[in-house]
Amino acid sequence: MCALRRVAVILFALCVTSTCVLSAEPSSPVTNESARDALGDPLPAGAVRRLGTKRFRHSQAIWSLAFSPNGKILAAGGVDGSVRLWDAASGKELARDAIGTSLLNVTFSPNSTRLAIAADSGLWVWDWKQKQQAHRFARPLTRKSADGTNEFAIGLFHASFSSDGTSLACADEAGTVRRWELTTKGERPPAPSTWRLPLTLDRLSGIAFAADNKLIAFNRIASEVSLWNLDGGK
Repeated sequence: MCALRRVAVILFALCVTSTCVLSAEPSSPVTNESARDALGDPLPAGAVRRLGTKRFRHSQAIWSLAFSPNGKILAAGGVDGSVRLWDAASGKELARDAIGTSLLNVTFSPNSTRLAIAADSGLWVWDWKQKQQAHRFARPLTRKSADGTNEFAIGLFHASFSSDGTSLACADEAGTVRRWELTTKGERPPAPSTWRLPLTLDRLSGIAFAADNKLIAFNRIASEVSLWNLDGGK
């Protein structure tokens, strides 16, 4: 009888112990928010080492690269719809923003404070120095399908600032060049000055202002370069 009583006491003690263990709060994983890799970049929560580096890295394919005029910053835009700025010497990320659609071209303003971004969704301007989000400067042109039943946007291939930063031009895949006179704040004026080529040309893949800002050169996929005289309008 005594033996049975001892067994009952032991079983009761085990049940109480198990209940306490199961009801206890699980311990939180130990994290070190100050953990950094060899270059000083923070590590993800729970990580203790990084193999390699995250500098000069984009999440997907990169379509366009551009150095700032002062050579200190490198910009990159890619198919993931984001644009990133890195310190050209160290590779440290300085800023990033997301457009949401594939980026085909990025280019800096002459003073390196703004970035023009040509994308499937239009022309964007990012005043990254002021820590502002990129805003859509101009929407893409549209055209109808061959049967006239659908309308679709025309992606932009390239953008360029004038050497004095007072004009911005872009070229698209339908053979159209557009140019705007910028305000002092870099915003699009209410009634922008634009000039368009007929939509019968080959797609344009590049555009550039002359140093005196009187000519714009643009090239077609069909191995031809054209010049637009801004003074004469031809």
